[in-house]
Amino acid sequence: QESTMAPMHLLLVRHGQSTNNVIQAEHFGGDAFKEGRSVDAPLSQIGKQQAKLLGKHLGARLRRSRRNVRLFCSSMTRATQTVEPLVRELGLAPVVLPEVHEVGGFYHDTPELQKRGPGRSFIQARFPGFDASLIPEEGQGKEDRSQAGERAKDFAGTLRDWAAAAEKECIVVVVSHGDFLSLLALYLLDPRGVVRRDCTSLSNGDTENIRSIGYCCHNNAAISHFVLHPAISDGAFLLYWNCSEYLPDDLVTGVNQKILGPRDASSWALVHSQEGFWGCQPRQLGLAAVVGTAAVATLLLAMRSKK
Repeated sequence: QESTMAPMHLLLVRHGQSTNNVIQAEHFGGDAFKEGRSVDAPLSQIGKQQAKLLGKHLGARLRRSRRNVRLFCSSMTRATQTVEPLVRELGLAPVVLPEVHEVGGFYHDTPELQKRGPGRSFIQARFPGFDASLIPEEGQGKEDRSQAGERAKDFAGTLRDWAAAAEKECIVVVVSHGDFLSLLALYLLDPRGVVRRDCTSLSNGDTENIRSIGYCCHNNAAISHFVLHPAISDGAFLLYWNCSEYLPDDLVTGVNQKILGPRDASSWALVHSQEGFWGCQPRQLGLAAVVGTAAVATLLLAMRSKK
């Protein structure tokens, strides 16, 4: 019997540009980046502008449906800062989730600089109205990156459970992080592992392992839209990925594998997206620079099966 339950719209949003992103661009990764990065980086000035525009963009589109909107973010400062303007636009209280932090957690490669992330009371004092009751008082710590796949798999299952229990159409917005969103997308679209390898094979603490599985880039403050419903094959359908068209060209950032300034990045994206992956126009695709073969196959199969 076909389900009559309403669909759940899932908007996955990467945080705005952080100071770590800036350092990475300046030093092209490597030891200088590892030494200079922060355990819990805040937004850069560009990131704050991106967050403000994100709030206006989604706020205008979700305001009429605000009663059916639920906002979530990770406990990392760049995520809580990113969702803050949208919180003001909609007048909603976001929930800070422990499951959606970046791969690796709160970590530093220099042991002396290692520390935990912000705790429950700190978050609620700095961001009034945020529900951080699920975050430990002492904050979250680092993780073995081999755990990231299981965390993404579990959260994908949680999202499916929410969709199955929905009695009316709802919109879930999750502000998270690039590597984690890539893993989450794989588990949403390929839960049975038909195309991708098992993400639990991550073992040596190197995020390049994630990209070898199939890495789907997200611009800073970009939005990806999924629909979840029990009647959909595998439970999830991708409407669009990595949409940052609401940002002006000089505020588009986020290509991890191609370190470019904003203007050069926009030109690079147009040149490399002329074929229109997943039927998107170049501006919709934005800067999704490198996508693993497994992820491409997964997404194409998911889309074609719904035509």
